[in-house]
Amino acid sequence: MRDYALFINGIYEVVLDDIAKAQAADPGLLLYLQPYAGSAIAALRDSPPSKDDSVLLYASTTSDLERVHYTAEIVRWDDKTQLGPARRNLIERRLAQYQPTEDGLYDAAGDGDGTSINLLTVRNIVKIPEPFPVEHLIKVSDNQPHGKRTTAGGWSYVHPVSQPRA
Repeated sequence: MRDYALFINGIYEVVLDDIAKAQAADPGLLLYLQPYAGSAIAALRDSPPSKDDSVLLYASTTSDLERVHYTAEIVRWDDKTQLGPARRNLIERRLAQYQPTEDGLYDAAGDGDGTSINLLTVRNIVKIPEPFPVEHLIKVSDNQPHGKRTTAGGWSYVHPVSQPRA
């Protein structure tokens, strides 16, 4: 696992729940998150994670931006505009089967305005029994606590939390 983690602010809880349910039934299942942004998550693009070198993910939900509700491991990053037909078909099949609320890949090559290029492959998603405040996350950029969020969207690089505190 990398020495940094990624915090994504405000993912729809139904999307995270779909993944959690599917992975609870099949722990090895790899599924997907599509952060809505036209720019790449640079650290993942420049040094892609893998199953053996994953990146810890922290996520708040759109209904509770002030607390981290889920963790997962990011094991792959893709630029959706660069997906080949075979990989695109595999992803579309898995999304339809396990993540129906995602309604497939969106804003990918030629399908929209290019506002969503990041595709994260995740495993081991866990809903945290006692969500913790985002202020417990320490940003890599300045070693300061993460500020409270008031609107969904965006991500930041943070230090892994050894023990989430309530």
